[in-house]
Amino acid sequence: MRALGHGWARRRRAVHQGPGDRRAGRAAIVRRTRGLGIPPARGFTWETQDKARDIAACQRAWVDRIGPDGRSERRLIVLDELNIALRYDYLPLDDVVAQLTARRSDLHVVVTGRNAKPALIEAADLVTEMGAVKHHFSAGVKTQAGIEF
Repeated sequence: MRALGHGWARRRRAVHQGPGDRRAGRAAIVRRTRGLGIPPARGFTWETQDKARDIAACQRAWVDRIGPDGRSERRLIVLDELNIALRYDYLPLDDVVAQLTARRSDLHVVVTGRNAKPALIEAADLVTEMGAVKHHFSAGVKTQAGIEF
């Protein structure tokens, strides 16, 4: 949203939704606005029925977003839930860190998801940790559209 506010052209940024349900609100916003970036790749999840297919989809999405040589022409790339893909070994951590470290100085990459790997944190310019102080899920409330997804 900030990039849009500063006039960054559509082709100069990308939003990629990682694992999970394509019904997620963040995926719907990307599809509806089309100005935020490119639509999410085929979603994948830790409850997969075909892990090999999901790994291949994740790897294709990585190359599409970052570029085959890690030299995307974009200025901003949001890799939503990349940390989950790394946690479940859908992408090789060493390759991801190497490509992010070698990126152009004006390419900004935002990575989201819990449990960031120490090597990714070490390579990062900025790390922010969000944690629940209180969450209704611990009281037995199921996940809700518009709140958790």
